[in-house]
Amino acid sequence: AMRSRLTSGLVIAPTSSMEIAHLVSLHESGTPVVSIDRSLAQHGIDSVSVDNLDLSRQAVGHLLELGHRRIATLYDSETIESSAQRLAGSAAAIEGVGELVPVRGGLTVDEAVAAVSAALSTADRPTAVFAADSLMTEATLYSVRRLGLRIPDDVSLVGVDDHSLSPLLDPPLTLVSQPVDEIGNAAVDILLGRLQGTATARPRDLTLAATLIVRESTAAPRAL
Repeated sequence: AMRSRLTSGLVIAPTSSMEIAHLVSLHESGTPVVSIDRSLAQHGIDSVSVDNLDLSRQAVGHLLELGHRRIATLYDSETIESSAQRLAGSAAAIEGVGELVPVRGGLTVDEAVAAVSAALSTADRPTAVFAADSLMTEATLYSVRRLGLRIPDDVSLVGVDDHSLSPLLDPPLTLVSQPVDEIGNAAVDILLGRLQGTATARPRDLTLAATLIVRESTAAPRAL
């Protein structure tokens, strides 16, 4: 559809880093494509993404510093590159220090609520949750309320993606903020470089850092 409308270039967040034949075809036809949130440089496509390994290390590392040793990482699917990387970063951060409880939340809020509710209902429930994207953060908040738990008294929570309402929640959420504006600006700069013929022949694969914002949804675990 984009090609038929003589689109000059495309900035896109692919749903998958594997099913991309349509993007490769568009790229090879001469239409510049910049992928955000998925690295497609191996296919010759320019990419801008966040450092997901470091993002999750920051989140889990913060919880470890507070004294948590049994931490759940709630993610949507291993088939999504960013989720797989955040799960791997969580495992690397906690290795040799504590126990990671991986919780696959699926692709809907309802699925994620059911998954994290089950994890938080066990006798040896995790004392903290790293919700690896905004949907998983929402699902954790629903689950905690459903179970009658309190943040951070019963479970600490680190989410991903800051929002203007995050500081207004009770308690204000500790989050790892992705540099959304910088990602968008960089993607457009790369695309304009392609359109103007000033970009290098090699595909750009730009990785930007996330920032941990500590608020009141995380605290030292209390004795159960």
